Amino acid sequence: MKDIVFALVLLITSPLAAGKDSTPTPSGTNVSSEMTVQSCHFKMADKFGGSILRPRAENDFKFAGYSATITSGSKSREFGFSLGCSDGVANANDIAAKNGATYDAKKKKWVAYFGDVSKEDADLLRPVTRVGPLDAVNGHGFYLTQDDTDGDLPRRTRSLTYCLFHDNKALCGHGQVMKLSDPKGNLLPYALTILRSIEFIDTPAPAATSDKP
Repeated sequence: MKDIVFALVLLITSPLAAGKDSTPTPSGTNVSSEMTVQSCHFKMADKFGGSILRPRAENDFKFAGYSATITSGSKSREFGFSLGCSDGVANANDIAAKNGATYDAKKKKWVAYFGDVSKEDADLLRPVTRVGPLDAVNGHGFYLTQDDTDGDLPRRTRSLTYCLFHDNKALCGHGQVMKLSDPKGNLLPYALTILRSIEFIDTPAPAATSDKP
């Protein structure tokens, strides 16, 4: 799962970091942006002056992304996540399992799902994995954070994975919310604020158009 998360983070956040084709909003405002990612039509509110990467030819119009810089005192920290759509979802757990979680009907909550990883790897990941409920305007699902367990400490990060379900659609994504070497820089609350503002729009999504002239 970690390899998939890392690949998608690179795919989405690298263009955002470059600023190309992004749409910044003034810091401190609450700007609502409407967008379409494949068959998912939704809007979300941004009050952190972030940047939105809309689907484009480079990612086959399959993903959008969001990133923002949060300044506290003299230090600035960045977070970001991707937005991808699945349609025709008959069982939310089928999508959730691909993103590291499953709904436990007996416990009535989302829990971590380690899939085909070995018992040794699962035992290593379990203590650094957290799953919680995620409720948006008209979508419900989960978020999951997971800390890197290998590599040099200055390079280790806390990743974010989430899914929001609405009718037969799922909006899922991956990102990063903290450097483990900077424990005071946990930006998860900011990311969740954006995700909780998402509102699915139950109208036919307009067809994607190329961003090239």
